[in-house]
Amino acid sequence: MNFTMTFGDTNFIGVVNAERYKSFVDQDWDLDGLLTHFSNEMKEGNILVCQMTEEGIEHSWSVDIKIGTEEITHQYFRKAVGYINVTDNKLCLVDC
Repeated sequence: MNFTMTFGDTNFIGVVNAERYKSFVDQDWDLDGLLTHFSNEMKEGNILVCQMTEEGIEHSWSVDIKIGTEEITHQYFRKAVGYINVTDNKLCLVDC
């Protein structure tokens, strides 16, 4: 599956199970806390996320999602590999 995210102020792109992902990080969050939160949620199988930039930039991204044992055969900028829980056959592609 190939998706294009058109011109967003993007630092991170992720595939998320919106039913299971705990979105609240902390009222006074910082980058280290956000990265820890993402790591914990990835361990729970609720999100797969990639940091695209060190600072938000206006850019469009092409996102290619492979399922199961499908191999990535083309050049890529970032890659996340892992397991994600699926609820009601739905996942969300998000940028933040």
